[in-house]
Amino acid sequence: MELRFATRHPFPLYCTLNPNFSLALGVLMVYPDFSVGVKEVDLGTEASFTEFPATIELEGGDFYLAKGKDGVLRLLSSLCPHSWGTVYMEDTCFMCPSHGWRFEPFTGNCINGPIAQMYSFAVTARNGHLFAELPDKK
Repeated sequence: MELRFATRHPFPLYCTLNPNFSLALGVLMVYPDFSVGVKEVDLGTEASFTEFPATIELEGGDFYLAKGKDGVLRLLSSLCPHSWGTVYMEDTCFMCPSHGWRFEPFTGNCINGPIAQMYSFAVTARNGHLFAELPDKK
């Protein structure tokens, strides 16, 4: 079952029941909706990011620029993929205070719960700037 909807967040979302859980658990997962198109957003100069994860505010939403152990940059949304709570950095990982899910700080993968991941967006470097591809909110 899928449902698409607009939110107050900087990108459109759709939700679906996670097939890895029984319906009795009622686990609803929410994902960015790329069906509306993609827009490129300038995150700033590469040199301006010296520590990771770095907090970034874009179009009214909070994000983290994360750098994996493999050197790959990802833009992670602070919006929890389950309860839509605000995920924040606590000690060595991201945490959602709504239900205690913890996420690895390099990739956003859930480390203490179900198969879940913080919303992750591709980041590319071009001419000294970093750019992320986000769903276009049309």
